[in-house]
Amino acid sequence: QIIICRQRGCETLWYHLSCVGLDHGIDDWVCDPCKSAEKSRGRGSKQRCRLT
Repeated sequence: QIIICRQRGCETLWYHLSCVGLDHGIDDWVCDPCKSAEKSRGRGSKQRCRLT
């Protein structure tokens, strides 16, 4: 089973539930790299999230 990151511009987009530690989907889920990128640049920025 997979889940989709809802952050616009996410480079990975699709994640296996087991790889991100979830057992069911979440409607507005955002991956950790996108969460970190959003915090570091502030809300409203149009930069793409990047995996490190």
